[in-house]
Amino acid sequence: KQLPTRAGRDNPRGKIDMDATALCLLAYTLAAWRNIDEDCAKPAELNQVVAHYVMGQVNETGSGRAKDPDKAYQWYRRAAAAGLPRAQNALGRMLMRGLGTTASATGGANWVRRAAKQGYPPAQFNLGYMHQQGLGVERHRVAAANWYRHAAVQGHARAQYNLATRIMAADGLPRDPVQAYKWLLLAEIPQGVDQKEGPELARRSRRAQRLLAATMTPAQLDKAHAQATEFRPKVAP
Repeated sequence: KQLPTRAGRDNPRGKIDMDATALCLLAYTLAAWRNIDEDCAKPAELNQVVAHYVMGQVNETGSGRAKDPDKAYQWYRRAAAAGLPRAQNALGRMLMRGLGTTASATGGANWVRRAAKQGYPPAQFNLGYMHQQGLGVERHRVAAANWYRHAAVQGHARAQYNLATRIMAADGLPRDPVQAYKWLLLAEIPQGVDQKEGPELARRSRRAQRLLAATMTPAQLDKAHAQATEFRPKVAP
């Protein structure tokens, strides 16, 4: 499957420069920041969408350079406009926080929604949280639970935990202790979260499991464990 790109007048080569994009991604992955300008900026000028996103991350995080949210916003915007979901999600985050641009909760939510509709789990989780809190969108318990579910079935641990808590509280979904316990078991194995957040999420999941298990029958617990064992993350189309 090819990486996304825009061909035609905006890309004189009319195709992906796979070698240049690979070098860009390798420099980013290995933190070889002395090469990042050479390896990423050049393919970015040729509308290599992934390189645009990487340049956004480099400037946002200040990896090997001073942070430049203005440049990060511009790079993310290019990749987002070309349809890259992770860039759309990042652009939405920057708009929500007013990083590199004027803060706009509504504008940020719109970009996050675009990424969520493409099946990108972090964006689906973010959109669920936005609906839960009423950030840039209508506060809507059912919509929040549904977006958490979209991300949860793809293996996103934070979404699995939040979905479980919604089910436990019958908040946007019917109360179902078996389903809630299943999602808590899965959330204990952190996926889609960074290394710092993972251990805390696992601890919260185990704590919630203990509280919920005290209200369940052995048969219900066995069923939840069986469902968690059988779970396989779905892949977005």
